Amino acid sequence: MRPSTVLGLPPQIRHQLESLLREKAYGDMSGATALIELHGHQVSRSAIGRYARRLKASDAIRGLGTAPVQSIKLAPAARQIERAEPDAVVAEILRLQALQTALLRKLQG
Repeated sequence: MRPSTVLGLPPQIRHQLESLLREKAYGDMSGATALIELHGHQVSRSAIGRYARRLKASDAIRGLGTAPVQSIKLAPAARQIERAEPDAVVAEILRLQALQTALLRKLQG
């Protein structure tokens, strides 16, 4: 899996993007693209869509999304994720996805 182009954006722009995505229920790819282009960067709508899905999943785990997670007992690892910065959560998700992909390839071939 290649690295996310969104993660390559300056943190200030990425935080603005995350705020916009949350405000628009993770679905305004045109607005997100326009925001990034306004700052002189280019990221594809597909990359923004993938990032939005990961952000939504991260927010759901942390209870920040549009539909907060109801009170549940969190395992210690989940509590660590809950307290982590969004960038760290996304980076960890990407690392785990890459590991999963490598393991699947090894099992298949």
